Amino acid sequence: MALTFLHTNRRYINKRQLKNKLAQWFITLGGISVLFTLVLIFLYLLYVIKPIFASAQIEPIQSVETELSAKVLSIGIDELKELAYYILHSAHLRY
Repeated sequence: MALTFLHTNRRYINKRQLKNKLAQWFITLGGISVLFTLVLIFLYLLYVIKPIFASAQIEPIQSVETELSAKVLSIGIDELKELAYYILHSAHLRY
């Protein structure tokens, strides 16, 4: 009877050791994947903020001439870059 108990206990120990090794492997893999993900996030953030450190460049694309006799307060262009406008001192908006 003692031999049967010892044999069953050894089988249980072997299964437990296998489960422990698998758990250790998966936990290690999970930790490495978390570190890898953090490195990727850091690299993405560097990629996003890189243009902040580059020098700005402005190039004229198109010029528009107008003949105005009144004082202009502001000149602008719409969001779609289709219409130019100016605001006169007399509070009139012209396209």
